[in-house]
Parts: sequence; structure tokens; C-alpha cells
Amino acid sequence: MSNDSVIRLLVLDESLNDAEHATSAIRTLGYAVKSARVLDLQELVERLKSEQFDLCLCCVATLSPLPLSDLVGTVSREGQHLPIIAMRSPRDNTSTADMMKAGAVDAVDKGDHEHLKLVVNREFQHVKLAGGLDILKAAYFDSEKRSQMLMDSSRDAISYVHEGMHVHANEAYLELFGFNTLEEIQGAPIMDLVISDDQDTLKSFLRNHADNGEDSLGTQLMHTNGSTFSATMEFSRTTVDGEPGTQIIIRDRVDTRELERQLNLLSQTDQLTGLYNRQHLMKLLQDTCERATQGEARYSLFHIKLEDFEATKNTLGVLGADRVMADVANLLRQVAQQDDVLCRFEDATYTILSVLSDEKPITQYARKILSIVDKFICDVGGKSINPRCSIGIAIIDESTSDPNEVLSRAEKALEKALQRGQTQRIYQPKPGEQTQKQIDQMWTKRLSAALKNNRFSLLYQPIVSLGGDDLERYDVSYSLVDEAGKPTPQSEFIAVAERTGMAKGIDRWVIFNAAKQLAEQIRVSPKTVFFIPLTDSALEDPELFRWIRQLLEQLRLPDYSIVFQMSESSVITHLKQARAMAAALHKINCKISLFEFGAEPNPFQLIKHVPADYVRIHKEFMKNLTTSMENQQAIQSISEKARRHGQVSIAPNVEDAGSLSVLWGLGTDLIQGDFLQAQAEDLAYDFSAMSA
Repeated sequence: MSNDSVIRLLVLDESLNDAEHATSAIRTLGYAVKSARVLDLQELVERLKSEQFDLCLCCVATLSPLPLSDLVGTVSREGQHLPIIAMRSPRDNTSTADMMKAGAVDAVDKGDHEHLKLVVNREFQHVKLAGGLDILKAAYFDSEKRSQMLMDSSRDAISYVHEGMHVHANEAYLELFGFNTLEEIQGAPIMDLVISDDQDTLKSFLRNHADNGEDSLGTQLMHTNGSTFSATMEFSRTTVDGEPGTQIIIRDRVDTRELERQLNLLSQTDQLTGLYNRQHLMKLLQDTCERATQGEARYSLFHIKLEDFEATKNTLGVLGADRVMADVANLLRQVAQQDDVLCRFEDATYTILSVLSDEKPITQYARKILSIVDKFICDVGGKSINPRCSIGIAIIDESTSDPNEVLSRAEKALEKALQRGQTQRIYQPKPGEQTQKQIDQMWTKRLSAALKNNRFSLLYQPIVSLGGDDLERYDVSYSLVDEAGKPTPQSEFIAVAERTGMAKGIDRWVIFNAAKQLAEQIRVSPKTVFFIPLTDSALEDPELFRWIRQLLEQLRLPDYSIVFQMSESSVITHLKQARAMAAALHKINCKISLFEFGAEPNPFQLIKHVPADYVRIHKEFMKNLTTSMENQQAIQSISEKARRHGQVSIAPNVEDAGSLSVLWGLGTDLIQGDFLQAQAEDLAYDFSAMSA
């Protein structure tokens, strides 16, 4: 039943019979009445401390000899805005006016239920209006806060003008004109910043721009040091402290082509090592395979993996391990040949795309790489690590038209080398061995059948607030269920789905079914929030946003209820697409979460391009949390920076009470992990347990 049709009623009356009659009369209005009866002021105070009420019926005779004003004051001190309706007995000669002067909203004679119903209906409508007004005020102030944050962080120069005078300006505007503080420009006429020859033009423009439809003007502006510069000013109507005013924007003068070049470079580069990233390698491999199949040239791919890197992380911590990976990348630069393409493929794995194609020079090159890494000792925080690596090599020739097949061959060669205790190996296919393309085709058929026959299953894991807010958040994941009902975790098929294009269909299945389940859950728990994952393919799917918007319009879900999740690495490699997707999703009031956050250097630089609402800390920082001061400091730093930037931080993989105890003191907002509840198909977590 809707909260709008439930009246929480507090009755102060020594007569149980009179209280029941009054409650029954109110129910005839069509409301569900949840009433609580108290007999004196002390009992009333105890109720107010533990419960919220909408209306109070007070029998004046029961309250006697205390004055009605004492009751009103008591309710106010308990922090509840509770309309009090005075119930007057035939022996009570106090006038309605005196009772209302004492603080009652009205006075009703006992037994006059028609009058009582009119008063209750009126006051309950007022209560609902007041509640709605509070929500609107909160939304307004939240909107104002966000607008102020956006304005302050904008690289565009922005100011607000009222009757020709500056009222407010952001840092970029002050810097543009050479002001040091906001106070210096407040009250200054806009005309003072325009050269004298252009002032009449600006005056005429301001008088007429609302009528002629023009919203921008090119002019010569003046710096406080007397120098002048050209700029285009954009004008739009707004309100300033409730009065009509004008917003002025002077766009950032940075060359957009240079910005585009920087974004492209960022999307191609691994931020930790400075090498190319996996996405860029895949594009180069596609071109390389095409040339090889046409007989133009032969190439080789070196798949280089640092051994026992988990032990390195445990010894040095996440940041120390990052230092090792960066140092090894520099070693590879030293040994690389002129035309090599170096890439950090994933975690502690690198690749080198080489023009070498004959076995002897390839073997010599691999030995050189192994030698330089073997001789290297990395010192981190007083601890020394001697990294070791193994190499798997695949030849790219006429038989390798698929980049994924090249990677698969290099990985198989590496696995075979490790199995045989070798440090390097060149892939040699076995007779009858399936290629990666054939394996992918099998998976494609299986995934297609699963989508057609609805054989995916949604899983939920609670995300719990350490601050005690009332939202019930669930992380959404999924598994593939075979015909026998056995689940296959998404980690086993998502890479194939990405390669084959099946991920786009999976994205839609997950979003549709999760949103439908959310709509049902909200009827039971209105404060439910789902964190729904997006694959890398989602950022390359131009139709996905339009589909999401249509789905959400049909379901009419609350604004706060869906958070779409993108991985930090995916956002970096699809930066332009992620920025566009995040902006579009924010316009339809969806939230954005970045997961596996903090693995890259300066992760909050990414927030400037893709403004997230939540950041889920990388799971590597959760390892050995109770003993690793480095990981604790990293989590605390991310949590504090997130709060300053307006994001909510999430600590995942909470597996024990010790980790939870540590997180309480690190400033993390939300937690998630099997210690709270493992992934499950139902939504049965008791969120009140943590707040209790």
C-alpha cells in the first residue's frame, strides 16, 4: 500500500473506547490507520523517540492539568513536526481559538466524527504536501550543489550577471581576466571587461539578444593588466537569487584538436607503464594479420609473463608491485628493437609485436629479454625483488588471419613452457588441434542458445552502508546455466563473448531482466538500488543507450535506483565512448560506478573525463588488509579523495570480520563481500542488521 494512504496516528486519550471510535471514523475516509495510544506525556515522549507519526489526537481532559502548550512544546523538542488536533469533552469550556493559540491546528468535540474527518483529511494533506516540499528542497539544494561543483571544476570561464553587474564567477573566469579573488569582481560592471570600442556593440546585443535569437558575440576583452584578447561570449537567461539575470560562458581556448590528440593517446596507453594497452595491440594485430595473410610479411608475437607475481604483491604490496611492473617495462624498452610494438597486455603480462619471423633470431631475442630481466634487481621500500619471466611466442603468417588466434597460440606456448620448466617456447600446433576461432564458434553457439532459451541467471550481492543510510543496494552479476542446471561463472565466457560480439546480447539480457526485477522489488522495498554491469562491448554499442532509455521510460523506475558499472580499464581504453555514455546516462538520472578503481596512477584524473557517482576500490587493495599498512593507506586515500570529489567509495571482497573492522576507520562509505552475504539468486539481505 502506498505511504500516501497510510496515516501514522498518535492518540493521547485515557479512554480506549473513545480512541477506537475516533480511529474507526478516520478509516472510513479510505486511509489505512496505524495508531498508537499513550496515556500521559511521559509515555508520549518515549513513543516520539522511537517512531515517526503524521498526526496527533489529544484529549484535553487526559492532558489536564497540564496546558496544551506543554504538549506542543514537548513534540517540538523531540524534533517532530506533528500537527496536534485537540479533542474537547463536553465539560471543557476552552474555546477553539484558545486551543489554536496554544498550538493546536484545530479543536474538535469528542463524538463529532464528521468534523474530525474533515480536519484529519485537511491536515494529512498538509503533511503530505510538507513532505513533498522537503523532498523538492533537498533535490533543489542537491542540484544547486552539483551545479556549483560543475561550474567550479569547469575549464570554461563562467560568470553570472545581474543588471549588468557581476554576481558570481568561477576560478577559470577570474584567471582569464587576472582577478585573484571573487570579491574583486563582485559588483564590477561587465562593460569594464570589454574594450571601449566594443562597449556600444555589447550594450546593443544585450538589449536585443533575447528577441533576435542570437546567443553569442565575438568581442575584444580586457585583462586587469591592460592587455586585450579576442573571445566569443555566450549568453543565456537565468535567475540570480530569484531575480532575472544572465549567464556568460567563455569557452576554453585550448585547441580542441590538441585535446582530441591527448584523449586518443590516453585511450591507447597503459597509465602505469607508458606502454601501449591491450586495445591498441588488438587493432595493430588485426592490421598485422591482414598483411601476413596476403603474403606481404611475417611477424611474431612475444607473450611475456612475470612469474610468481602474486608472491611479489604479498611481499611488496600493490603499489610496490606496480613499481616492479613499471621497471620491467623500462627494461623491455631498453632491449626492444626499432620497429617493435611494446604493450602491457594485462596485470603482469607484456607483449612485443616484432618483425622477426625465423626461429633462430626469435630464440636469440627471447634469450636477450630473459637475460636482462634475470639480472635486474628492484629495490622497493628496503626490500629487493629479482623478477623472473617466461615467454610464449606465436608466428604470424598466412595461417593466422585472426588476432585472437595469435594471442591464443602465444598463451598456449607460454603454458607449455611453464609445464615443462622452460623459460621460452614457440607455438607448434598439434594435428587436429582446435584453433581459437573454432573454440569461439562453439561458445558462440552455446551463448546464442542460452540467450534464446533464457538460460542465464542473475545473482545479487548486497552493498552495505557503513554510515547507516536507508538505501538497499545490490551488486548484480550473472552466470550461464547449462541444460543440466549447472552454472558457469561469467569469468569463463565473458572474454569469448567480447571477442565474438555476443556480449552485446548479454548486456541487453542482463539490463532488461535486472530492471524488471528491480521494478518488482521496489514495490516491496522502495529504496532498492541495483548496480548493473556493462561489458566493454557496451561502450562500442551505439544503440544501447537509446534502448536503455526506452526500457526505463516503460518501467518508470525511481531516479536513484539504477547504477551502471564500468571498469576503470574499460573506460580508459574507450575514453570518448565512456564519456559520451556517462553523460547520456546522467541525463536520464542514472548513476555511474567505476569498478576496479585505483589500479592506475592518478585515477581521479579519469573522473574529470567520466564523472562517476561511485568508485569501487580495486580488489587487490583488499588483500591482506588487516596486516598491510600500504593497502590500508591506499584505501583511505581513495576514500578521502572520492568524498572530496563527490563520489561514494565502495570496498569490495570483504571476507572476514577483521577486514570489516579495519574499514570502519578508513573512511570507506560502502562495503561488499561474502562476509556479509555471498552472491545469491534472491534479494533477502537484512540491511537493518548493519545499522543496528
